[in-house]
Amino acid sequence: MIYVFEAFNGGSHKQLVDLLQRNYSCTVYSLPPKKWHWKMRTGGLLLSTQIEGIIPIESGDILFATSTFSLCELLSLHPELQKTHKVLYFHENQLNYPVEREEERDFQFGWIQILSCLVADEVCFNSEWNMQSFLDAIPQFVNRTPDKQPKNVRDSIQPKCRVLYYPVQLEYALPPVSLAPSDLPLHILWNHRWEHDKDPKTFFSVLIELHNASVPFFLSVLGESFDESPTIFAEAKDVLKDHIQHFGFCASKEEYYSVLASTDVCVSTALHEFFGVSVIEAAALGNHCICPNRLSYKELFPRSQLYNTKAQLKKMLKDACLRPQSIRSLDRRERAKPYTKYLWSERKRDWDAVLS
Repeated sequence: MIYVFEAFNGGSHKQLVDLLQRNYSCTVYSLPPKKWHWKMRTGGLLLSTQIEGIIPIESGDILFATSTFSLCELLSLHPELQKTHKVLYFHENQLNYPVEREEERDFQFGWIQILSCLVADEVCFNSEWNMQSFLDAIPQFVNRTPDKQPKNVRDSIQPKCRVLYYPVQLEYALPPVSLAPSDLPLHILWNHRWEHDKDPKTFFSVLIELHNASVPFFLSVLGESFDESPTIFAEAKDVLKDHIQHFGFCASKEEYYSVLASTDVCVSTALHEFFGVSVIEAAALGNHCICPNRLSYKELFPRSQLYNTKAQLKKMLKDACLRPQSIRSLDRRERAKPYTKYLWSERKRDWDAVLS
């Protein structure tokens, strides 16, 4: 039996939990995807209250927990879980979560993740960038403690660590060879959360500059929006209304994948990304992805698809808009091939090795 604990069961976290339930014998304990700061602080206790009595642990049972709460607290409140093989999975790490000033970083969040690693048997990360950036940040982070600093923390954690890529699922068939006549404007895609850490301001600023220069393009803006989404979305919707094909959250996965199958170029301007589910979904459906030369993107995409500055992003998009055939000349199935390795069908063997 696999006992799954997720303190923020929404978005890609929920997709993974659902996938595990479909493919393995699981018992799931989860919390709604709200106020992650408080889930980090209180998730261990809240999840423990969902357990009735004492779990009858058997040999070979696995505990699969994400790094969204204190695994130490859960194990102390239900000590029978210490008999399981404990797998900790990092969707993101708090030692590298973007903050304007380092002194603003909440020490407790990173400390919770470090302690969770120390009590886990195996620590898995969704990308090499996520793993390496976390390990590299541990010594400096630990040295922030006053008086006596704990020793050899990184050395204790590193042998447990491995990359276990997030398994992307596509319930929508790959698109046909030819999507549309090549004389149609280039169709640009944004399919990220509507939050500041995805830097929508830079993305829309570039598109508005292209619009003002009368550069032709279509635009689809997807992704989940929230009560306090950046105002740039409403502003851009008005300015770019003549370019827009789709704007807003898709009601179903089928609709979402249908839009991705119709676009040419997926753009990211993210300041915070530890894997990049949305861009891999787009790439695996034949989109040409243009991403910043940082974070996990350096491990996912070739250098020719990465930019260093806003000016470089603008030039790459302008060139593609003025010569859409330069993108469409490569069959979409061929463009998608390098990214099918991130699909569940290709990654299942790695997950079986951890969870079986």
